[in-house]
Amino acid sequence: MPQNPKKLPSVSDFLRWAVEKWYKKIGIAAGIFYVLVGWHPKPEPGAIEEIWTSLRHQFPELKYESLPSLWQFIVLIPLPVACAVTRLPTWLQDRQDDEHYKPAIKSCEQLKQALVWLISMWCLFYFLVFFDMCKGLAPSDTGPWIDLINNLQGVFLFACYWILTEKTTPGDKGEADRTGWDGPVPLWAVYLYFLWGVLLFLLADLYFSIASPIPTTREHFQLFSGLWVGVSLALVVGCLEGQHLGQPRLIALLLYFYAVLQAAYVGFFDANSNYHFLEVSATISSLPLKLIFIGYWIWVLKNGLLAFYMRRTREDIDEVRGEWGRFSGPKKPPSK
Repeated sequence: MPQNPKKLPSVSDFLRWAVEKWYKKIGIAAGIFYVLVGWHPKPEPGAIEEIWTSLRHQFPELKYESLPSLWQFIVLIPLPVACAVTRLPTWLQDRQDDEHYKPAIKSCEQLKQALVWLISMWCLFYFLVFFDMCKGLAPSDTGPWIDLINNLQGVFLFACYWILTEKTTPGDKGEADRTGWDGPVPLWAVYLYFLWGVLLFLLADLYFSIASPIPTTREHFQLFSGLWVGVSLALVVGCLEGQHLGQPRLIALLLYFYAVLQAAYVGFFDANSNYHFLEVSATISSLPLKLIFIGYWIWVLKNGLLAFYMRRTREDIDEVRGEWGRFSGPKKPPSK
């Protein structure tokens, strides 16, 4: 059972959880180190320069500007597994056969799967960016494929939002009462719809970047890709504002800032771009904010707060229709 079942978990509880294990402290240190090193476009004289020189002897193709992407990949690579093995609290698992808890528990599993795919796309994205910078390939050769991975991040972020705000498990109470346009859209249909959109975007991106290259078109594709991911992330962050997830206002504020920075994708790969300063800002802040984002969702999974949110949200979906009917219906005459 929870240590204090009467107390709703808060941000202070999350911060204590974030530093209670040695590997979490290593993650915090990695984020701080990443920010400090990211401020310097070139290796500082001293120990860092000596380490960099020795690395260049071992790997001649390695470029200093590619190291932030490599560092993000190294730090993020264990996290899909960490998210996948996260389990709901024991007291909640004991209730998984209870009809009142089963839909919420299934929804938590769906969200966890979407998060695993999202983090995996982040890992693949930074690996491709690192490889691209080291090889020095033209952005037109690799850009559309990096755009593809970036757009897939948006797909899994939107899937997280859909799971958080809609009934996505068969057998949810009241689901059969919603039919036609008012009926629930299955989660598989959401995935299918946006994956088709991502495929069409890739085909257009390949055509205008390689088959018929136009200098300004590349920035347009990057801008749309960055905005898509930013909007999807903002939708997910908006779910944190409710009381049922502890209402972590400070964390939501930081993650909204991260969502805005997704527009910096338009400046990637081009140091001469007018938007390059956005890339620098996004690069410096992205890893710590990703760790906060991932850490908070793992925390609410582990303590049962996410399941509580899922259950209450689904109850609200049912209740709001009846409440609206009573609110907007004709006024009842006063009883005599």
